[in-house]
Amino acid sequence: MQPLILYNPVLQGFVYNVFLLMFRLFIAAQITGISKMIDAMSTKKQKQALNNSNYSLEDQKPSSWASRAELAGNIHRNDIENVVPFIMIAIPYVIISTMSYTSITDPQYSLWNAIVGNILMASFTLSRMVYFFMYWFNLPPLRTLVWLWGLLSTVCLAIYTIVCMYVL
Repeated sequence: MQPLILYNPVLQGFVYNVFLLMFRLFIAAQITGISKMIDAMSTKKQKQALNNSNYSLEDQKPSSWASRAELAGNIHRNDIENVVPFIMIAIPYVIISTMSYTSITDPQYSLWNAIVGNILMASFTLSRMVYFFMYWFNLPPLRTLVWLWGLLSTVCLAIYTIVCMYVL
């Protein structure tokens, strides 16, 4: 088996997609933290206002930032639950495709392999980007379809990895 080479288009696509996914996870974590901080500040102001009035804390509605903080936390957890299986499927695919890319026997197969693999990895990455907005703006039917799109991309990559193992 040849070592992973940096000019391999499948490896480059994998690194690019994983970078985008991790950056998106980082952004979701930051949004969660900021939302929780704003919620804590607004709750503190509500308590101070209650001390100066005749209302009780039970009479107050939860702030919209509390629901946004919970929503951002849900998005972050959902991303982790979906990105980890994708990466666990994509790593064997990258290793197997590297073997085909370095083989001299059929360069046309290597090109086809790189195109299909990068399309499937980019499809999953794009579905996770779109899923963030579908979840944030509370669009459940579309969110389900986008989640299914990401799941199908992952399943297709797994099937394609198995096919590549037997074609090599």
